[in-house]
Amino acid sequence: MAVDLVKAAVCLALGVYSSSKFSAYFLVLFLIFYLLIWVLKTKIKAVCNISSLLLVILFIIGAIYCKIYTNTELKTCNQFVDRYVTITGRISEIPVHDSGKFKYVLNVNRVRHGNEEAEIKERILVTSDKTYAYGDTVEFTGFLQGFDEKLNENGFDVLRYYKSKGIFFKMYSEQGIKSESVIKDYSPYAISVGFKNSISQFIDKYNTGDKAAVLKAVLTGNKKELSDDLYEVLRRTGTSRCLYPAYLHVMLIVTAIGMTAAVTKKRYRDTVLIILLILYAVINSYNPVFLRVILLTALTLICKLRYGYAFFSEMVSLTVIVVIFLNPLMLFDGGFVFSVSSVILVKCFYNTVYNYFGYISWRYVRRGLTVGTICSLGLIPLSAYFFGGISLYSTISTLLFIPPVLGIILSFPIVFILMSVFGAAPLVSGFMTVMVYIIMYVPRMMDKLVSSYIILPRPGLVIILSYMTAVAALWFYINKKNTCFKWSVLISAALFTSAAAGQLMRLNTVEVTFVNVGQGDGAIVEIPYRDSIIIDGGGGSVYSDYNIGEKIFLPYLEAEGITNIEAALVTHYHKDHTEGVAAAIENLRVRNVFMPDVMPENEYRQAIEAAAKEHNTKIHYISEDSRIIFDSGLTINITVPAAKTELISDDENDTSLLYEVSYGEFNCLFTGDMSDFAERNLIAAGKAVDCDVLKIAHHGSEGSTCAEWIESVSPEYAIISVGRDNVYDLPDKRVLERLRGINVFRTDKNGDIKIKADKNGIKSIESYN
Repeated sequence: MAVDLVKAAVCLALGVYSSSKFSAYFLVLFLIFYLLIWVLKTKIKAVCNISSLLLVILFIIGAIYCKIYTNTELKTCNQFVDRYVTITGRISEIPVHDSGKFKYVLNVNRVRHGNEEAEIKERILVTSDKTYAYGDTVEFTGFLQGFDEKLNENGFDVLRYYKSKGIFFKMYSEQGIKSESVIKDYSPYAISVGFKNSISQFIDKYNTGDKAAVLKAVLTGNKKELSDDLYEVLRRTGTSRCLYPAYLHVMLIVTAIGMTAAVTKKRYRDTVLIILLILYAVINSYNPVFLRVILLTALTLICKLRYGYAFFSEMVSLTVIVVIFLNPLMLFDGGFVFSVSSVILVKCFYNTVYNYFGYISWRYVRRGLTVGTICSLGLIPLSAYFFGGISLYSTISTLLFIPPVLGIILSFPIVFILMSVFGAAPLVSGFMTVMVYIIMYVPRMMDKLVSSYIILPRPGLVIILSYMTAVAALWFYINKKNTCFKWSVLISAALFTSAAAGQLMRLNTVEVTFVNVGQGDGAIVEIPYRDSIIIDGGGGSVYSDYNIGEKIFLPYLEAEGITNIEAALVTHYHKDHTEGVAAAIENLRVRNVFMPDVMPENEYRQAIEAAAKEHNTKIHYISEDSRIIFDSGLTINITVPAAKTELISDDENDTSLLYEVSYGEFNCLFTGDMSDFAERNLIAAGKAVDCDVLKIAHHGSEGSTCAEWIESVSPEYAIISVGRDNVYDLPDKRVLERLRGINVFRTDKNGDIKIKADKNGIKSIESYN
């Protein structure tokens, strides 16, 4: 039974993971053809192998169920998307304050559009400057929208994240009022959020800043109020997951129930414990790690209570199956995948590693090092895939973190009672403050150690499978399963060789990637294993504080393993081109930066200069035509604006440098935001060159990319870097008309665009979408 349950869980999970790759039509056809083959095989061999059929059916069920669960069109609210509507609902989560706005999650029960009204049951994210409290019943008016798909291959998937929280729609609203009708919610989840809200209000009454944020993170699981600086330190040191640890909460519940051993029978204690754990799972149902830990513990207890035993593989498989049917998108959550994987690894290797640390007499440290070592080494590819790197000291920092977190959890009830009754709790509150400062400053000290955090490129599926197979081989070796060991080694070696062969094929090529940074420009030019260059780096709009360069372009570089950059090239000093360059210099190793020698007072130029000086990046100011020659054979010709442009134009876009990237017969032009006036002057000066690929200037604005320019440079491919549904309605239709007959790729439609070429020309063009 255990093996069958494992196979069932695997097939369901594979169906969920592959749901986005296959259409429902294809899946149904596949099932029909498989049924026909199965029937024929059964008749010919006169043997009915029902298990293989069931496993295929489970795969199909997993895929189709995930499609149904995530299909926005099946939601009643979908008919109101892009309409100006009024929604009525109860604020069901603690409001989050971000950049002067509040984000509310509403449990909406009614939507109105003109004379049309519908009763619905939907969770909707509302962003507004109006101030309301948790539990308020509110009416918001605005355009109802769905979430955008993620910008690029390595970007954060906002759509999937909110769908995993049961939120399929959003609204930006400047009109909100408290509703006359009050919506009540007495569900366990609502009661728990109300309790957490009360804790948060109490914390805010006596604490501010990161101290208050740490207390909320430990006691309520809300990490959104941590400052960006502290959260980044916690992430790099691997301690952010320790702030609200599921295993610690379960341990406290089990301990509390265990203390009644003298007065209650074990069967009654186990029953109460199961009820409490299931209730706690409901309360934390949107936290995948909590759900996994609590369900696994509860299911194990139920089986032991009912049958007197419980197989580990059976319990883990059953937990995964339950989670799939509760919320299949939780299988894409890094925390959940980590949690399940770590449990399996610890179960397989605990005794071996624990015995290895036999020289450590302190049992707490020995156990902690055992679990930490297993998880740190066994989860390297998953850590690289989900979090972009590994923390070398995460095991030590976790051991140091558990005591203060436990101290806060145990001391807070005492502080709450004393402060509520007497208005002061000098000794206990002082102790809790010390615990908070340990949590705040120990990671900062750890982060300063040599190689505390190592950035790793995001591994592909083949590398992950190769590593997992190697880990399995190690387990087979330890348990003396020689045949399985040999097959695992062989498979792992074959997978690794396949991945290595793929990398070898990249040698002596150039890859130019236009990263989808929304309404901006950001590109990467890479000679694999030799030179890496960035040309602009994206950035937010003038009216937004959201730094796309830091939040999107920089993580993309890290995910691709591009941490040593030979040169950063800046076309001109506009926010949507420069923020990513500054972020790369501040966080990665950038040896040189090339930039126009204009506008010395410009704030974005000064930001790059300050970052370059702080991180020993050499600055090259370009005031005349120049050439950069790399050892790899890559050449970059830099052309300054024509004399007439510099003399007459007062348009900042016309300060854009023209970069021609050449590798053998292949070349690509980067034009920044130059206008058609600057283009014509370059033509007149004889500086327009033929190219294979042209990056269209100014995101496809009508005032750029004139017909004469297109004719002069005669590109085979044109790339437009532009934001989806941008307020400027770019690219302009007249520009697209001028580009007729040329292969046009757009980041708003195609996502990331990667051009692969060798010295003979273009080999392939790939796009994310």
